[in-house]
Amino acid sequence: MTLNVEYEKANIAIEGYKNGVYSSLDSAAASLGADATLIAVMLSNPTMEETNFTSNLVQQNRLSICSECEKNQNNTCIVCACPINFVTSMQASSCPEGKW
Repeated sequence: MTLNVEYEKANIAIEGYKNGVYSSLDSAAASLGADATLIAVMLSNPTMEETNFTSNLVQQNRLSICSECEKNQNNTCIVCACPINFVTSMQASSCPEGKW
């Protein structure tokens, strides 16, 4: 799933929680299939918008590189400790090993 879709699900979860539809962010995330890590990042950075994310093509290219990297351990980069699905989608991020 692309992160732009994930962003939308996380945004809906946050709004649902704020409007009292869900009793907690965890229940909102679980109900909508939203990424709890992304929700936490969005809440810690209120200026985050969909434009902060790469295009799907860029993310797929980065994911392809990371999928073959020896530093990828269970879809987490062991150099920067970032979830690979998340870090590959951010415009401002870069590979700590200089691979992308």
